[in-house]
Amino acid sequence: MLQEISEHAQPHESDAMRAVMKRLLARSAAATSVKPAPKLKPVMSTLAVAGSPFDAVLKDVKKMVKAVDDEEASDVKEMANCEATRIATEAGNAALDTTLIELNQAIVALTTRIETPATGDVAMLETDQADLAANAQSQADQTKQRAEENVAYQKNIKNLLVAENTLTKAINVLKKFYDTLETAFIENHGGGAPATWGAKYDGQNGAGQPSVITMIVKIKTATVDENKAAHTAEATAQTEFEESMKKLVDAQKRLVTGIEARMSTDSSQLTNDQAERMSKNKAKRAAGKSVAANMALLASIKAGCDYIYTRATDPKNNVLNRAAARTIERASLVKAEKDLKNSTAYKYAQVQKVHASYGECDEKCVPMLNARHADSGFDCQATPDDARCVGLPDHVNCKACMAGVTVKGYCAGHELTDGCTK
Repeated sequence: MLQEISEHAQPHESDAMRAVMKRLLARSAAATSVKPAPKLKPVMSTLAVAGSPFDAVLKDVKKMVKAVDDEEASDVKEMANCEATRIATEAGNAALDTTLIELNQAIVALTTRIETPATGDVAMLETDQADLAANAQSQADQTKQRAEENVAYQKNIKNLLVAENTLTKAINVLKKFYDTLETAFIENHGGGAPATWGAKYDGQNGAGQPSVITMIVKIKTATVDENKAAHTAEATAQTEFEESMKKLVDAQKRLVTGIEARMSTDSSQLTNDQAERMSKNKAKRAAGKSVAANMALLASIKAGCDYIYTRATDPKNNVLNRAAARTIERASLVKAEKDLKNSTAYKYAQVQKVHASYGECDEKCVPMLNARHADSGFDCQATPDDARCVGLPDHVNCKACMAGVTVKGYCAGHELTDGCTK
């Protein structure tokens, strides 16, 4: 990267320039009343290398100034990032904690609404189903009871009819028997019954029927009455059953309508509550993951941010002291650059660079470079600002040569140029 300052410069001249630059840089550092700026060290090292150009040194100075500015910007940015990240993340965690509390409360409330015995969604739905089942069971029980009662009634009626027929036959047989007995006695003995039978046999003869027949007739009558009573009881029971069943059916219709409506409502409520609880649990898991991610972020920046905060409170390394030190260092570098550019050595180097840039036109642009010129050999190293060293860059002789045309040709297009005939 090192180049000769100028092809016109002699080695001893370059060495002298480097010595001047070192003195300037050292003087700039000393002017700050602090130790030499750290960023100046590599610049001064560059000067120790033979042939190191002014441009490279000034470039390094600018790099060092930029490094100081970048370091300051980095300090400010790192502190701001740490503060912003921690504040935002901790605020986010606080909000998530509130959200988690609200979600937990909502989940508990939903669980209570769903699972509370007797009054919860599940219990209400089970109660509705139980009421409907109980009504159906009541109808089935009464229908079964009615059927059993009717079977008993049919059996009883059958037995009563058999008894009634049997008693009727018995009465007819006894009547026929006693009528035959009486007729045979009269035919054999004439007249009525013997006087010796006495009154105790009146019940078997005479105007009244025999007592056994009367008793059977009474039994038959009682059987007929019982038969009628059974029919009446059956009719009453059937009527009551039908009325009861009608009430149960009507009640069932109302119950079914109400229960089905409640079941639909309760089922929908249960479904909705369960869906909402599932959604809340999902949101809770997501919030938990966000909290974990935030905690991981805080953990990942902890070491770096703790160092920044610690450095900020360190009397020797805090941000204010570092900023003050950078201000001094920046001033040292800027002053070094200024002093360097104002030095005779730098100006002489720049003059030599300009002279070199003219190439084959150097004697036309800087007349003193012509060995036959009266000012030839003038010491530009001592007074590089002298007009003889600057030359005549705006004269037509220089312009025409640099343009590669004749003076007449150049003046034809640039008649106002110095040296052209007006």
